[in-house]
Amino acid sequence: VASALDRETAAFQVVNVLAIDSGLDPGKKSSTGTLSVTILDVNDNIPICSPTIYMAEISEDASQGTAVASLNCIDNDDDPAAVNNQITYSLLGPDGLGSFVVDSVTGQVDLSATPALDAETQDSYELLISVVDNGSPSLSSIATVYVTITGVNEDPPSFSTDTYAASVAEDEDINTVITDVSASDPDI
Repeated sequence: VASALDRETAAFQVVNVLAIDSGLDPGKKSSTGTLSVTILDVNDNIPICSPTIYMAEISEDASQGTAVASLNCIDNDDDPAAVNNQITYSLLGPDGLGSFVVDSVTGQVDLSATPALDAETQDSYELLISVVDNGSPSLSSIATVYVTITGVNEDPPSFSTDTYAASVAEDEDINTVITDVSASDPDI
């Protein structure tokens, strides 16, 4: 091997071979031939995601199976056996485990069944997705999906007390403040 080999650049090399005998006069005899060499792949490319960071927004009342993000990742190894360039996706913890699931083959991130989302409890998630090729040794990268949970109006406002009492003189000026009442809404 006279120079570096890279299957992703050239999968085959053709070498011309010349054989010359050591015969005496009237002249040496020669013959030519070709040697076709197949370059075997080694796992020398890590999986690449484009982009590496995904932004998503989902409503807290979204149903199970709702698509959140679809990862776009490739491995540039040129492997006819489809091992070095085959990718497996998995969700790393702890944020999002149980609430989200990633398809190990397609990289599709979906809302899982439980627990239900609640924007008032947690309004965002940072999902770390491991992207690993099946080569030996395996190579990996990380994609990040930031998910914002949007609230829905699910709770009515409530007063700080059930009953308010106040007195006012009958000759009070218009727009006079009689008392303050307070109400809050747990929805964001």
